[in-house]
Amino acid sequence: MTSGLEWVSTLAGSVPRWTVEPSIDVVAQLILPYLQQAPTNISFLAEGGFNKLYYVQCVPPAESLVMRVSLPVYPGYKTASEVATLRLVATETDIPVPRVLAFDASKNPLGFEWILMQRMPGMQLAARWASLDWEAKVSLVHRLADLMAQMFSCLRFPQIGNLFEKNEHNTDGDSQNVIVGKIVSMAFFWNGRSTYNVPRGPFHSSRAWLESRLLLVSNDCEATLNNPASDQDDVETAEDTKALVARLQRCLPNFFPDADEAKEHFVLCHEDISRQNILVDNSGSLTAFVDWECVSVLPLWKACQFPSFLVGRDRETMPQRRDYFEDTEESGGQGVNELYNEHVAEHELTTLRGQVQPQWVQIWRDPMARSRADVEIAIQYCDSEFCQKRINNWLDDLEKGGSTREKDSHQENRAALV
Repeated sequence: MTSGLEWVSTLAGSVPRWTVEPSIDVVAQLILPYLQQAPTNISFLAEGGFNKLYYVQCVPPAESLVMRVSLPVYPGYKTASEVATLRLVATETDIPVPRVLAFDASKNPLGFEWILMQRMPGMQLAARWASLDWEAKVSLVHRLADLMAQMFSCLRFPQIGNLFEKNEHNTDGDSQNVIVGKIVSMAFFWNGRSTYNVPRGPFHSSRAWLESRLLLVSNDCEATLNNPASDQDDVETAEDTKALVARLQRCLPNFFPDADEAKEHFVLCHEDISRQNILVDNSGSLTAFVDWECVSVLPLWKACQFPSFLVGRDRETMPQRRDYFEDTEESGGQGVNELYNEHVAEHELTTLRGQVQPQWVQIWRDPMARSRADVEIAIQYCDSEFCQKRINNWLDDLEKGGSTREKDSHQENRAALV
């Protein structure tokens, strides 16, 4: 257990838990040097997987702020990388992100790493999406596509990893005012994995990055197999996982040959472009893009995926309401089947996906890029006993000379694997 952090086993897997609550009094003391005058109030605002957010109210015209306090899931690196990424994105693109006033990624009186940042205007898109008209949704997707294109064009780097300001965690990946250093992603620190002795980057190829991820899973297996307290079910799952890891290691050269390493390109990629992390005003116009922790430089084949808020089943044809009538006891007559609204939403997302930046989509549609994405999905879920049978069946098909992708839907093939 790291100070303030404990990993707790649940039916859904291990989750981080706060063992100590951050002190608001200490927060007030820490931020005072960065304010023109003392705040009028500091209150709890929200909580995420690794963070607690506090609303810092200031006397107008001073702007209100947010204090983001983080669990030490990857001490020093996670906070330092988030700050470097926010500052670079603000400098190199038009993406509206919070301005960082101050941060501390080291030991301090609060007992946790923290970032003091601007509180961005707007509300979560999740709260507004259903009430937005079609024109507002199209306009928003166009705006997001433009901003994604800026990241795609401007924020390219020579390696896979996370960004740090120069002289912080120094490595040899120099670009702009930042460097590419160790990767900061959940796969590399979840449930104490930050202590494993595996390569952490920066990586010069996709294959090296994925090999390291498989090593992390292998280390998990060894920890279970070498633990006398492990029950028989856990031992059997670890043995099955270890065998699956070996199969995935053998298939990597087929999709990531040595000759391709020099041709690879890497780009900064925000993997959680969700309705929770997009802020909009009452009209649906973009006001901010938040939550930049664990945002890494990744291969183009991984970065060029549709944002999560646009992901869904392909439905090209607009559903006709008349096709969804059914007899209902409640109304004593005919009503519209609940599938109607679901299918309308699927058609809407299918149409909106067509608004995304063409060059970016061209890479996503490339057969080899999509096959590589499938391999990464298999690696991501290979330690889940609920997914292992499907992944093994998928590998069986590959070894027989089959295709990695039987369907063209970006959603359906993921479902086939996991």
